[in-house]
Amino acid sequence: MTATVEVRPIARSETSLAAAVLACGMRDNPLHVAALGNNLARRERGLAGVFRAFLALEVASKGMVLGAFEGSTLVGVCGMMRPGCCQLAPTEKFALLPRLLGNCGARGTLKLLAQFGNWSRHDHPEPHWHLGPVGVERERQGRGIGSSLLREFCRRMDEAGAAAWLETDKEINVSFYRRHGFEVAATDTVNGVPNWFMERPAKA
Repeated sequence: MTATVEVRPIARSETSLAAAVLACGMRDNPLHVAALGNNLARRERGLAGVFRAFLALEVASKGMVLGAFEGSTLVGVCGMMRPGCCQLAPTEKFALLPRLLGNCGARGTLKLLAQFGNWSRHDHPEPHWHLGPVGVERERQGRGIGSSLLREFCRRMDEAGAAAWLETDKEINVSFYRRHGFEVAATDTVNGVPNWFMERPAKA
């Protein structure tokens, strides 16, 4: 079944709800299991706190967060950061650290910092929009909601003539993103988990 959804930017008041959707949809991603352990409920709670912090940055100053809505229910989320904004400033890292520790503990925080550091080293040197996080509620995955979000993201990129970049830790996502114009630019292992770094060139 293909879902019919409305895709629009979320409001700042919807940030916590969007974080919960992402935590639900991305709870079992290999990197999150590696960082936060095997307890499902604890992993989802920790991720919700982490995503709240990052989405607040994207909504407030660094980019935009698209939401997919079935009626009034938020069921999918697509974050994006403007060119030049995807690397955290030292003050932003300092502000985020207590939230990471509070939600993920010392071990989880160290794992996540190692992940972010690896991703930063791979970041595309040319100006680009940085895609992510992207997630759909577990019960609604496979119904085209993620594709609706990506189509809107790509429409915005093409309209602006902008390049895009992303990271994924799920091989099944590689073919999904390829359908939307991304290609693998590099691969690496992060916290013992294979990662794919993908770019979508700007269209004239």
